[in-house]
Amino acid sequence: MRYKAVIIDDNVNTVKSLLVSIDWASLDIEIAGTAYDGLTGSELIRRKKPDIIITDINMPEMNGLQMIELINYNDKNPKVIIITGYDKFHYARRAIKLSVFDYILKPIDDNELRLSIDRAKLSLESDLSQSRLQEQLKSNNRKVRLLSCLTAPHSETSIQKPESENVSMYFLILGQCNEGISRPLLERISYENYPVNLSVVSVIFEDYLVIFCELIHEDPAWQKYAKNVASKLLSHSPYINIAVSGFHNSYSEIRKAFFESKKVFMSQTILTKKQQIAFHEEDKLARYPSLADSEEALEKVIIEDLNTESYEHLNSVLVKYTDGSIESIRTLLMIFSLKVLDRRLRQSVWPESIDRLIYGISKINSISEIKQWYMDYINEINTILNKEMSLHKLIKDVQNYIRLYASGGLTLKSTAAKFKISPNYLSSLIHKETGKTYQQHILEAKMEVAKQMLDDTRIKIEDIGYSIGYENYISFYKTFKTLEGLTPSEYRFRSRN
Repeated sequence: MRYKAVIIDDNVNTVKSLLVSIDWASLDIEIAGTAYDGLTGSELIRRKKPDIIITDINMPEMNGLQMIELINYNDKNPKVIIITGYDKFHYARRAIKLSVFDYILKPIDDNELRLSIDRAKLSLESDLSQSRLQEQLKSNNRKVRLLSCLTAPHSETSIQKPESENVSMYFLILGQCNEGISRPLLERISYENYPVNLSVVSVIFEDYLVIFCELIHEDPAWQKYAKNVASKLLSHSPYINIAVSGFHNSYSEIRKAFFESKKVFMSQTILTKKQQIAFHEEDKLARYPSLADSEEALEKVIIEDLNTESYEHLNSVLVKYTDGSIESIRTLLMIFSLKVLDRRLRQSVWPESIDRLIYGISKINSISEIKQWYMDYINEINTILNKEMSLHKLIKDVQNYIRLYASGGLTLKSTAAKFKISPNYLSSLIHKETGKTYQQHILEAKMEVAKQMLDDTRIKIEDIGYSIGYENYISFYKTFKTLEGLTPSEYRFRSRN
């Protein structure tokens, strides 16, 4: 047999049933042993070094989660399949991040288990294949390029791709789930079969699952590809909400595509009309019943200086077009906030505080709360704008360039040559304008990408270091801990609550 598996469950009948209900020989799997508690199970795993571990969570002596955490991954990376009666995902969240390949609820569906085992075998084959490892390295590099584009304010680059792929027609799919994006979902979509005309790269960014979908050959019916990918996501995670950006043909618009998809989620939050699969429509909010005529009035507010006086103008628009309806007011405020972002911060990376304020619109329940929300929002916008205006345009361009290419081995000399200035002048100017050295900007840009990659539990931590330009894990580890105050592992397993 090519693979070894062990079954660990305190229910004797469950173990017996698994032994006879699955044709292990036809799967090329040998059952190397069984155990009925976590302590015995951990010893069994240590002795047999199985490729696949099938285990329950709630067991005597040592529970399944504790047992999983004791697995030594130095020699082998076994695929752990949990079978349990607990349907609370958060109960196994840490174990899933650590090592669990799949999570199946009792009563066990034999077909579902067989499919899970098939996926585990595919993953094992991938781990053992040198050519697959090379493909993984290329995939990681593409993820780095995608994340670099997403973290940079204005991207004018292309994601690295095979030389045979000369086109750049793409759309983004965003997945949002209340319980977070789980490792089983990430693993499953990695081994999905997609249409031959579609090149797919998936990453975690700002707690969204971001799927970059590029058409290899032009096809005006691109929505059918989006629906194909969305249906696969729903088959693996029925509670995920999916937003699709518009269709783009320039890599400089990756952040715009990301924002288009986010606007779908934001709009649904305000309109309280959530769809599992929704496409970006530029004028969807503006076409909302009874508010279509308000867009022109809002434009006049937005071109003004954003201050206390402009609130009075906004308030008059709200009074005129909503008749005091809180739902209509929320919708108008949503239109206003998104238009301000589009006009004022088109080329900026805005902080999470902006997102929180926009989502906060859904919590406005009275007229008296509107002014405070407005003042908080414009203060945050003006703070970002004032900070940017104080920077020399050349330095803003250099910062953006660094965000895009830091992982590719930028040097002060090469960056200075790109902008046709001397290295000494660039070094002096960037320190004067920002209070940070050129090298500090490089390190921060690398760490920003690394943090996003650490949220993607498919990627080994040491591979992240290599992907962003470190020759060994120790250098990456030391730099990350110095800048972030946490080790890479501690950051990956940090609490989000």
